[in-house]
Parts: sequence; C-alpha cells; structure tokens
Amino acid sequence: MGAPPPWLWLTLAIYLWHLPSRLAWWYSQLKDLTGHGAYNPETVRADGFVALRASMVIQAMPFLFILAGIVGVLLPQLRRNLVEGSQHLLHPDEVPPAPPAPPASPADPGPDGNPDGGEDSVRQMERFLSRHAPEVRLRVNTERADHLARVYPGGWRTTRIAVFPPFAKLWRGHRSAAEAALLHELGHHRHGDQHVSGIGSPFAALARHWLGFFALLGLLPLLLLFAVGDATADYQVAQVITVFTVLLQTLLIPVAALWTLELAADRYAAATAGRAVLLSSLEAVHTTRRVRRWRDRLAPLHHPPLRLRRWFAVRSGRFTADLALLLLWPASVLGTTAVATVMAVPEVHFLNRVPWGDSLHIALALGRGAISDSAPEWLAILALLLLWPLLAPLWPRLWGSRVEPPAVGALLAGYPVRLYAAAAVLPVAVLLAGLLPHGAATALVQPAGDGTASAPAVSPSCPEPHAPAPPRRPAVPGMPASASPAPTPDPAEVQAEVQARTFRTTVVVSATPLLGTKAQMHDVQDRLRHAVWTLGPDGSLVSTTGEGPLHLTGSREGVLLLSGESTLTTEVSATTTWWQAQLRPTADHHAQLTLTRAASQAMHAVVACREFDSASTVAARFVLDLS
Repeated sequence: MGAPPPWLWLTLAIYLWHLPSRLAWWYSQLKDLTGHGAYNPETVRADGFVALRASMVIQAMPFLFILAGIVGVLLPQLRRNLVEGSQHLLHPDEVPPAPPAPPASPADPGPDGNPDGGEDSVRQMERFLSRHAPEVRLRVNTERADHLARVYPGGWRTTRIAVFPPFAKLWRGHRSAAEAALLHELGHHRHGDQHVSGIGSPFAALARHWLGFFALLGLLPLLLLFAVGDATADYQVAQVITVFTVLLQTLLIPVAALWTLELAADRYAAATAGRAVLLSSLEAVHTTRRVRRWRDRLAPLHHPPLRLRRWFAVRSGRFTADLALLLLWPASVLGTTAVATVMAVPEVHFLNRVPWGDSLHIALALGRGAISDSAPEWLAILALLLLWPLLAPLWPRLWGSRVEPPAVGALLAGYPVRLYAAAAVLPVAVLLAGLLPHGAATALVQPAGDGTASAPAVSPSCPEPHAPAPPRRPAVPGMPASASPAPTPDPAEVQAEVQARTFRTTVVVSATPLLGTKAQMHDVQDRLRHAVWTLGPDGSLVSTTGEGPLHLTGSREGVLLLSGESTLTTEVSATTTWWQAQLRPTADHHAQLTLTRAASQAMHAVVACREFDSASTVAARFVLDLS
C-alpha cells in the first residue's frame, strides 16, 4: 500500500481524449499558414509568416512525440522489434561465453550467499529473474557503455529487460547492488511501465532531448524575425512566449509521471531487498554509468536526480514520502495551469499592447477559467487516487505477473484511509476552486439593487418573484469604469468621417478572454465569425448577431470610436451588455474592428419561498477583419 497510481497511463488517456480536438486544431492552423484558410497566399508569403510557420513547427514537435508514444503503446511488438534492432539486443543463448563471476566476497554475498558458483553471469541473471518474475525475459547488448539495464515490452502481456556491458561489470563486482537494479526494473514491469517508459519510449526521449528544443528550436523564430527586421516584432515575441509555454506544459506532466514511476520502482526494490541495499545500488549505479554526452549531464529529466532518489529511498514506506509520491504528478497538472497563467502576462502584454497591470488581470482570469475547464481531468485523478488501493494488487496481472492478489476483504481491511484521504485534499480543493465564479465571488455574496448584500434567505411570508435590477458595470480592462453619457458629435463631422456601408466578418484575428472561461468566449467568437455589420450614416454600428447598436462617440486619426449598452430583462433575470469599439475603415472597402465586450447577468429567483440571488460576468476582446 502507498504505491502511486499509474499516472503516466492516465496522462496517455487524457492525451487520447483530447486527440481529436488537437488534430482538428492543427489542421485549421495548417490551412491558415499555407494560404488555404483565413489568410490569402500573398499574406502568408510575408517575412512575419515565415517566422510564424517556423514557430508552429517547433510547437508541433512535442505533440508529435506524444503521438509517437501513443502509437508505441498500441503496437508493442513494433516497438520491441525497433528496440532490439537498434540496440543490437541478443538472446542469452546468442551471447558469447563470458568469464564466470568470481565467488562473492563476505561483504557482498548476495541474497542467497552466492549459490551460483562459477556459473556464467548472464545465466545468473536469468536465474534471478526466474526466481522473482518468471514471465520476464532477458536480452543482452555487448557494445553500449552508456546504459545498464532497461525495461521494454515484448508484447501486450510480456516484458523484456535489456542489460548492457556496464551492468555485467556491476553484476560481477557488486552483486547485491546489481540485483537491486534488476528489482527496480521488475518494479516497472509490475506497474506496466514498460509500455509507456523504458528504452525506446518517445515519452522518455522527449524528456531526454528537452534542452535541444529550448536552446535551438525555441529561439529560432525570434532570431529569424530579427534577422528579417519585420515590424511585427511584438507579436512574434508573444508567439515565442507561447512556444515556450507549450513546451513547458508538454514537458511538465510527462516528466512528473516519469519521475513518479522511477521512484515507485525504487520503492518496490526497497520493499524487496531493503533500504540499505537500494541506497548502495543507487550509488553503485551512479558510479558505474558512463555519462558521455553533455546533454546527459545538463538535462537528465528522464530520471529524477540522485539526491531526490536518495531522499525517497531513506524514507520509503513512511507517510511523508508516500504522500509526496502520490501527489507529485497531480501537483504537476496544477503546475501547468500556474505556468500558463504566469506566461500569459507577457504574452497578453505583447500581443494586445496593454499595460502590465491589465495583462496580469487577464492572465488571472485565464487561470481561473482553465481550472474550471479542467474539472473532468481532476475528477479522473480523484477517482483513480481513491480506487487505487483496491486496484493496485490486480494491476500487475494485466502485464503477465503470476502473483496472486489478496482477497477483497483483506484489501478493504488494509485500506490506508489516512494516506489517501490526505492525498485527496488536492484534487478536491481544485474542483471546489473551479466551482467559484471567474469574475468575482458574486455567487457567494452579490450586491443587490439597493447596494446591500443579498444571500439566500427565508422571509416570514412567501415573497413575490420580480425581475432584479440591471447589473452594475464591471471593471474590465479597456472599458470605462462608469457609464458616462456619450458625447454627441457634430453632424458635419459625422458626415465627413462616416461613409455608410455594410461589412461582413472575414476572420477573427484574435480573441482574448478578460473575465469568464474560454468556452464562454468561444460562444461569442463563433457568432462574430459569421456576422454582417452595417455602419449607418449617423455613425451607428449594428450586426446581424444582435451586437449593438454601437453609437459614434468621436474619431481619432481616422479611427471611429464607438460605444453601446443594452439591457434585456426577463421575469427572473436582467442581462446588460456593454461594448467599446474602434473601427478603422480603409479605402479598399475593408476595415478592422477592435471590440471589447462585457456582459453581466443578475438573477433573482424564488424557490419554495426562499429568495436566491446570483450574478455572473463574462468579458472578452476581439479583433475582427471586415470586408
């Protein structure tokens, strides 16, 4: 009990769940960047689009690694053949005879006091595996000096362990340490890690090569942009920040899952051979492995640091270590939201050219929306976490293990309630946070029409239902804080500035949520994408989607400034929508519309003679190309 759930398998399931939407997104991006979508072929030949395409290719690389990992899981025999061919792995019968291992010293007799005598070391390894996991097969490499022992799948329910020359040397010189290393690999086998990790795993390859992505590919679009001197530098900086954010988010969850399964395999080795033997094995393995490449020194993300492994080895089986091991991966999932929120501050600043304070406000709103949107993932995390003590004894049998699980009664009696209840606090807290409104905690205490706080209450007599007062104007970046009366422009100036015309939305250039969730913003974005706009001779702007009317309040250097407000009242609700817009008409019958839109809804209901008041606000900024 206390071993972590197979988080990397859940990671894979989440990727599969989102795969159709991701493929559709990449398809639309490919169309846009090749001139077959929102942009025409002349536009995509500009220097800025060259850099943008380079950054999109880089952004796709982690996604392609994950896609390769999914293929590797679905076709284990293909991965087995590729691994054994590329690593030149041999069946033990094909290995040339090696000098027999010397008799074990009294300081290191091995668990059985050296029962193998002068037997060949490969045969000794086979006998050790057959004693602990007879379903696992051994394969041998006689050339590579940068690996010791690695697990990989032989099929859906078969596992193979590849051993390399440094491991054979360790086996002959430090037998108990080598046996603990094999027990570590058997721990991977029991958890089913051979399908998602081990040698030939794209997930491990992504973690191993991350430094190259950041050092070379992450900076390439920015360097290319400055080389051509494009005027869209601020926008390209925002795109590079997006690439770094995607790389960080893509790495954080698989790396945390890889570290968890490595530490769980150490935990199995410690439980089988003892903590002292595991600590000795970690030191011996670290000394034996030859690190030849600079990236292996600078970026060993596919394995946790030795110091962290020592910490967990010393405390293996204790409450603190087990709790940390259970929460390592869920904390990384929450960390991706934190990374996206932090990186959104400079991204919004450069992309929308808004002050840093407004960028922070928008980024926090995006973070709150992301927590709400990720509720299905957190429900899956919570369910797997609470059920895992009952499923853990059955899990190894999926991978061919012959260990009989205990009876259901014994499992229920030994359920570690304190440990898993403590671990469940994190996903429960995130789920509760996702239920809070995103603009403000208005569902808890909301100012009513008379300025007092309104909450569910029981009155002596049943109150009559009535429509609530219109909501107050929210604090939204780019929108006045108070509803000051719109100035009336001079008719002569209006006639000089405005030419009555009709537009349609060509493309939604950008959409930035300011309050609320991305899903709410996308609902409005979908309507605006098909809108037809009419600019009247008096400067009013209306659309077929119900946006507006917006009224002309002035102009600045040929840019029309517009604003509007509309309230819709029903028996139980009042919804007010505010608009602030800038319209830049051009001589070629095109225009660009920058529209800031906020909508607040106040609801007042009477249910079973109880009054309930709530409010919610959604706001977003859209940039539209009109023609």
